[in-house]
Amino acid sequence: MSTPPSVPQKSYQALSELTLIQTSQRKYQNPIRPSYQERIWLNDYQHQLYRTAMKGLRAFTKAELYRMSAKTKSKIRKFYEKAQIILNRWKQQLVNEMFEQLCSIDCVKFSYNPFQKVFNETTIGVKKFGKTIDDKFRCTLSFAQLKISREQVIFKLIQEQVLPTNFYKLQKI
Repeated sequence: MSTPPSVPQKSYQALSELTLIQTSQRKYQNPIRPSYQERIWLNDYQHQLYRTAMKGLRAFTKAELYRMSAKTKSKIRKFYEKAQIILNRWKQQLVNEMFEQLCSIDCVKFSYNPFQKVFNETTIGVKKFGKTIDDKFRCTLSFAQLKISREQVIFKLIQEQVLPTNFYKLQKI
């Protein structure tokens, strides 16, 4: 089993550099569907725990849901909601950092940054936009669009204590 790469908590640049390193090591890389190597490194128990965090009750078959108690379903819902809130905040944070980089570009052809001009004319303005994280807003960008791998998602969930710290050592008994 491989261990996840270490990802600094608040650095989109480091995240994108890590993604470039990972993609350069693979011969074939499809951003929508992960390569075969990326799919096989979790055992069944780890994979089920990851799927539960990412999909909630949709990770189970109808027969499994029928056999589950209401208390277990409630625990799964809470686990799923906690994971989704953390991942949504993380996505917003990464988008905000990308927006900051976009606004800091020096445009040679213009005497001003056109992105700043567009956002200054809105009611939000540049000073507020890209600085806040709103739990009510759902970031619809996919992990593939943000170039975030499964390893990075798992690392973030471990870091935020949604998944156990010994996640890579877990085995079904």
